[in-house]
Amino acid sequence: MPEILYQLHRTPQWMQFKLSALPAQKTDSQGNLMFEPFPEPGRRPRALLDFEILPDQIGGQEHWFVLESWRRLDPRVRWIDIDMRIERNNSKPSLDVLRSRVSRHRASFYMLSWWLSPSVSSNSRVLDELSPDQRRNNTTRGSTPGLIDPSQGYNSGRIPYP
Repeated sequence: MPEILYQLHRTPQWMQFKLSALPAQKTDSQGNLMFEPFPEPGRRPRALLDFEILPDQIGGQEHWFVLESWRRLDPRVRWIDIDMRIERNNSKPSLDVLRSRVSRHRASFYMLSWWLSPSVSSNSRVLDELSPDQRRNNTTRGSTPGLIDPSQGYNSGRIPYP
């Protein structure tokens, strides 16, 4: 999993980036403005913003931690920016389904929501289960699935995927 998923709390730099301006509209290789590839029937395509982290097209079954990673790596990414890149077919998830796909897994991976108030009860439960060292070092390594210490490789041990 990407390293940012092991970070317990958002940083002041992350918050500052979140408040920065949205990127410009994306252009193709010929300089033409790009629009959502799969607009809802009867609606005009919306402008596709140029988020470096997001692909132009996203599968409807994208793994929850990929969605969480994108939003943590660029906090300006909104759910609608992800939704505009998902093909409209019978398996296209709604925005509510996308949000719940991510939120229902956070606690079992010892992740806090970076978009909700720190006092939210699910965040409190996660914090209660982490060690003082983890909280002090702003990490969930050793609780979240993956290598406990990547610098030591598999010798450090591994937390299995639940």
